[in-house]
Amino acid sequence: MISEVLVFIIGIVPIAWLFFALCILRLPGHVACPYGLLIAAALAFFVLAMPPLGLVTAAFEGLIFALWPILLVIVAAMILYKYSVETGGMETIKRLLTGISHDKRILVLILAWGFGSFLEGVAGFGVPVLIPGAILVSLGFSPMFSIVAC
Repeated sequence: MISEVLVFIIGIVPIAWLFFALCILRLPGHVACPYGLLIAAALAFFVLAMPPLGLVTAAFEGLIFALWPILLVIVAAMILYKYSVETGGMETIKRLLTGISHDKRILVLILAWGFGSFLEGVAGFGVPVLIPGAILVSLGFSPMFSIVAC
């Protein structure tokens, strides 16, 4: 039987890899994370004797738990945005926000920082780029600038 200390150390190894890969090696997340999954799977299979089906289901469960909240918030924000466009609410928001100033720099600050921060507090992650970014695009800003600004 494996001691609890050894199990703890084995559990820390993938987390330490992610810290090392992201902070020290400066690898992008989409490169570092699959290696972290492989390290965790190899340790679970070879050291902890986890069955292959358990490895696959654990990886799938981790993927679902990682994607579900993000997709839920983004889909809900897109539905809310489409609804506000269809009902004319988005035009009212644009009129209110553009009526504050005609200076485009001030509009970017108000929309990207102010309105985006408000949406972050209300709805959560992902929304501050989606909705204010769409408003900035509809005001004539380039899509890339809108995403970077938000």
